[in-house]
Amino acid sequence: MPFIKSIAAWLVILALAIANGALREAVLVPMLGKTGGLVLSGLLLSLFVLVVAFAFVRLNPGVTALQGILIGILWLCLTLAFEFGFGRWVQHKPWAELFEAYVRKAAPKTVELTFTRMHGGKPWMTSFDNPFVQAAGRAIEKGFGQTPVFTREGGSIPVVSTFQEVLGLPSVLFGVGLPDENAHAPNEKLDVGNFHGGIIASAYLYDEVSRIGVPA
Repeated sequence: MPFIKSIAAWLVILALAIANGALREAVLVPMLGKTGGLVLSGLLLSLFVLVVAFAFVRLNPGVTALQGILIGILWLCLTLAFEFGFGRWVQHKPWAELFEAYVRKAAPKTVELTFTRMHGGKPWMTSFDNPFVQAAGRAIEKGFGQTPVFTREGGSIPVVSTFQEVLGLPSVLFGVGLPDENAHAPNEKLDVGNFHGGIIASAYLYDEVSRIGVPA
């Protein structure tokens, strides 16, 4: 199968790219300066890719033009996945920093880029079968007299992920508002009945959490 062999070829390109990066930092940049080192490193990497692609075509003469295009797209996707995945989960860099670095790298030298980072925070998500989420569900049912429906919803409370990462404590969020209450907008409101139900549910939440065995 040409696509399986193409992944092996991409792994060869990946190994050459890593070696090229090491050569750039250890030899090329100290000898030629940052600009010269980066230019020569880019030319070397392009040459490596061409050599591997040429060898792949010669070793797989049955590859059609369409397959060649698809293999090229596959190599591109694998490269992007590796670059962003390595930066995010190995180097632990935020997505915004990775995106900025990638755009700067891809932009022509004649283009001047300015990035302004606005409000942001780390993403956070918990599973529905989390015992504390289930405890919150039981508390809401007691407070409102209805079984809650678990859904996912986006929000902007950056400190939630910090609680989980720094304190190692599970986080549970549940709201008592309705979709038509114009949250953070003009004429924002809160149904009084939901407010009272939320108070009762919050009290039940403490009782439900106290019944969960937490290892010391």
